[in-house]
Amino acid sequence: MKDYSGEHWKVAGTAVTFGKFYKGSIERLEAAGCEVKLNPYGRPLTNEEMIEFAGDCDAVIVGNDKVPANVIEHFHNMKIIAKHGVGVDAIDKDQAKKQGILVTNAPGTNKDEVADAAMCLALMVARDFHTMNTHTKNHEWIKYPGVDVVDKTIGVIGAGAIGTAFVRRATASRTRFWLMTWWSVTRSRPWALSLSARRKSTPTATSSPFTSRLMRARSTSLTRRPFRS
Repeated sequence: MKDYSGEHWKVAGTAVTFGKFYKGSIERLEAAGCEVKLNPYGRPLTNEEMIEFAGDCDAVIVGNDKVPANVIEHFHNMKIIAKHGVGVDAIDKDQAKKQGILVTNAPGTNKDEVADAAMCLALMVARDFHTMNTHTKNHEWIKYPGVDVVDKTIGVIGAGAIGTAFVRRATASRTRFWLMTWWSVTRSRPWALSLSARRKSTPTATSSPFTSRLMRARSTSLTRRPFRS
């Protein structure tokens, strides 16, 4: 790989959250001699905006922006397209490879934050907190019994870093889990993993159909993108 240590790069950060809550990343880039500019729109860029904003840059840090081939074709100085997150489906990797542009991502960096959010949402739905919040704001004091999470089955679709982090949080509730991996769904051969609350237990595979297990689960956490046909 070519040594770029002596060069001063122009870096475009189009990810909405990049540099917004944590300044350390920008400071490290600037300390390395990079010129950094951030997303001025507060949203993912359109194709035309991406070309104008990052077309002359050496590196771009993208979020939910789409980076198709017709955009990458305008990246004449680009060395790297870095995803500020995990999924790189929106980046045309073939076109990037054709132009010698490296595509990277940051797997696992936000798994705990997303797992926290998923756990909070599961508890909110189970206990009807969202409904009670609405009534309370309307000066109504209506109590809903909700559903206990203890000794229930939670379905987790997507047994990756986020899915397993979610399971670790829920094991304290003596909860049973049904996990399905993305590969089993896309290959139309559903399989499930039954985990006990004991951390050292060995997962066992079952062959029950996807839909029947989904219907039996009291709560389901989707930790992958929605399925595509």
